[in-house]
Amino acid sequence: MERKIIQLSDIHFGEKTFSHDLKNNALKQIEGENPDLIIISGDLTTRGYAHEYNDASSFLEELKDISNVHVIPGNHDARNVGLVHFEKLIGERRFLHTDKSGGFAIIGLDSSEPDINDGQIGIDQMLWLQAELEKIPDDLCKIVTFHHHLLPIPHTGRERNILLDSGDLLRIFIANGVDFVLNGHKHVPNV
Repeated sequence: MERKIIQLSDIHFGEKTFSHDLKNNALKQIEGENPDLIIISGDLTTRGYAHEYNDASSFLEELKDISNVHVIPGNHDARNVGLVHFEKLIGERRFLHTDKSGGFAIIGLDSSEPDINDGQIGIDQMLWLQAELEKIPDDLCKIVTFHHHLLPIPHTGRERNILLDSGDLLRIFIANGVDFVLNGHKHVPNV
């Protein structure tokens, strides 16, 4: 059975140029696509403030009326004790979603570091990731999402600021047959 997944990232509630018209347009487009799952790969907020998280939480409620939603934080979400607000208003900072009838499993990780733009997964999450990947049957498509990029994006002027522990993570992905990695962070579409 075919499934449709929509990925969003870097919405940045609280940004001075944030457009509620664009947000409402995005909601209409997402609803029209009728996705089975929505993944948000970080940076719901701009500065991690509570009022930004309140706006983001309202948006997530609208998305939940459309489909199942999973969210992981980004570097902007981790500013100004934003991860406290994330856990209170959004939920866990990592997740596992398995859809056996759709043939896939998605693991979400938190690559954010409080008050800095750099990111890393860290040994605790890598151990958890390894254990969860080992449980996923080989016939399922394995997808992992986190905010920061695993590899530089060539010819974009954004070749730096990848995960500090990307090599360790790549080794886990290769050893466990990860099929797709979904990121945000760079504001530059790339496949």
